[in-house]
Amino acid sequence: MKLSQIPKLFKPLYKTLTNGFLAVMNPYSYHGFLILDAQGANIFNQIDGKKQLQHIYSCIKPKYNTSITAFEKLIDQLIKYRLVTFHSEKNVAYSKLHAPGYHQEKILTFWFSVTNQCNFRCSYCFVSKTPEKMDKRILKISLMKIFLSAKKYGFDKIHILITGGEPLLEIDLVKKIKSLIPPLENKYHLPTIIGIISNASLITEKNASYLKRNGIKVATSIDGIDEGQNATRMYHNGKGTYKQVIKGIMIAKKYGILDAINITVTSKNIHQLPEFVDFLLNNVSNEISFGLFKNNHLTSNVLSADQKDLISNFKKVLDIIYSYFRKKNVFISPMVASLVNIDYVIRSFPTFPVSSICSAGSSYISLTHRGEISLCPYEAPIKGYSVFSDKDMLKTYWEAAKIHYHKSGAEFHPECNKCIWKYICAGGCKFQRKYMHSDFVYKSPYCEFYKKIIPYFLKLEAKRITYNLMSGI
Repeated sequence: MKLSQIPKLFKPLYKTLTNGFLAVMNPYSYHGFLILDAQGANIFNQIDGKKQLQHIYSCIKPKYNTSITAFEKLIDQLIKYRLVTFHSEKNVAYSKLHAPGYHQEKILTFWFSVTNQCNFRCSYCFVSKTPEKMDKRILKISLMKIFLSAKKYGFDKIHILITGGEPLLEIDLVKKIKSLIPPLENKYHLPTIIGIISNASLITEKNASYLKRNGIKVATSIDGIDEGQNATRMYHNGKGTYKQVIKGIMIAKKYGILDAINITVTSKNIHQLPEFVDFLLNNVSNEISFGLFKNNHLTSNVLSADQKDLISNFKKVLDIIYSYFRKKNVFISPMVASLVNIDYVIRSFPTFPVSSICSAGSSYISLTHRGEISLCPYEAPIKGYSVFSDKDMLKTYWEAAKIHYHKSGAEFHPECNKCIWKYICAGGCKFQRKYMHSDFVYKSPYCEFYKKIIPYFLKLEAKRITYNLMSGI
């Protein structure tokens, strides 16, 4: 570094003042927030692409008695966080994959649908209810092909998500899958995670005990308390499901097999959402995810929540989540896995700029009970392929994705490409945009929601980090 150099700020950057600190981040970089005290903020604010480092240093030295070593150290941090450059390079997506020495475990995930049967008739479900279930021969061949493909293409691990319909209606098939996997793990030297996606109504002490013994965790969905759940998730006879579902969830919690709870956000539960999230956090689990309602061939758009209602209630939800974690003295981010200690009064959280919000089309494959594959559970099966085909499973999948998801990223949309959040929302759900408009020229129906909620979340995150700094944590 030479003091004659002229630093320039990357654009766009996000910054916010909180608790006496300046929090700055590049939304195109995985590094997250750089937290600056008054001295650091003064240095940062003088960078305008015109002043040399020598000039900036001479301005701040009298006020803070800053050593040249400390000054250069901060400039190095600004460069590391991709906030500043000495070159004319463009600000591009810079994920953790670019980090020196970083290795991301390659996981091949299969949405393994064992049946179309279900005891629920959820109003937003995309699965046509039929009595069909997976034949054991299809099951066996499917697993063999999954392991063969994963090994061939260098995956480190396999994740099998057993779904339906309701998979616990076919508990024998769940047990069959579990019995077939160990020999395949040994043959191909590929560890496997098995999970179930269930509506929780059939989780009994007996089922939970079996799942616990075999290391199988359960992800489930519940949308609200009483009518918040019953309005969209009812039994086939129209009766409400809340009481049985919450009972099943509590059994799963008791046995330590509860993986995550998903809430599908619709017009029916949006006003109850803050109250419900508070209930879950304090009584059930802090592993909560949210799915915004998606239109599909079996639903109507009346379940889409009003954007203003969605934004205002989701802000309340975020406030509740951050308040809960602070009261529990949990000092990591509610939204990310870990904090990273950085020198110079800095703490950051890792973010991951992405071109897609999910791995559909790359490493997330949906397998139907007939042995067909699709790009995601919402999509129709790929024509001309089943597990009985001689075609290469993953090659066929990737070729279909290349055509079907061509130019689906936010950077290809003229309006999205100009947005500061394009590598965080990534244009929203690919299926939803394709289903509603037949191509990707239209933006996500939740675009305004993303534009309001992402900066609101980031402001809360910056506040949390600086609060921890002030508390000496």
